[in-house]
Amino acid sequence: MLPRSIEEVLESISEWVERLNEEYNDDVIVVEGVRDRQALVNIGVKLRIVHLNKGMSVLSFLENLKRGRRPFEETGPFNRILIMTDWDRTGGRLASRLEESCRDLDMPCDIGQRRELSRLTRKWIRDVESLDSLYRRSLI
Repeated sequence: MLPRSIEEVLESISEWVERLNEEYNDDVIVVEGVRDRQALVNIGVKLRIVHLNKGMSVLSFLENLKRGRRPFEETGPFNRILIMTDWDRTGGRLASRLEESCRDLDMPCDIGQRRELSRLTRKWIRDVESLDSLYRRSLI
């Protein structure tokens, strides 16, 4: 069942964050930009989060991440990549490219958490970076 009120949305997101931190702690999240990364950190996500470097192709980005090359030396080993792009058209296309490239590189990935977060918040926000403002709005 989808949340109906802002309070239900925030409770659902909090449960999602808790589950993410417990079940996916050996994974790495890939987001589109720095603000997306910061928004996830601000709502309590404790996983390693990396953002796409606009100067690299998706394939190069994933190859460097997989091998721990610059700028990912400190990321360390991980089990799989959690794709967490925005749920607009551009984010959907990027998520598809990431998923396809992960398959090409034989890297396990998960797009289900993106779908879950999108499902929970679609009525209120359309991108990852807005999670921050959703929380702040509810505190007023």
